[in-house]
Amino acid sequence: DINVNGTQDAEGFKENLLPMSFKLYPIPAKNYLTIEMKENISYIELYSTDGKLLETIKFNSSQNSQTINLNKYKAGLYFLKINSRVTKKFIIE
Repeated sequence: DINVNGTQDAEGFKENLLPMSFKLYPIPAKNYLTIEMKENISYIELYSTDGKLLETIKFNSSQNSQTINLNKYKAGLYFLKINSRVTKKFIIE
């Protein structure tokens, strides 16, 4: 589990690390990224490093995990925003 606190600047994007427990794997990602969480997550947003919103994925309230297909994205650094509260960076190989 990743239990995160604090903030970190990265490429003009703040990695907002409010307390929330979740798993993000595999890191680095290739074809997919799986997110498992204990809290109820309404939606996640995927952003490029320049702040462009690439995708919004809504969660069913009974789901505590989601797998995102990354095949359409190039290798590089991306940001995942959860419920507009937590932002976590990850890499696609």
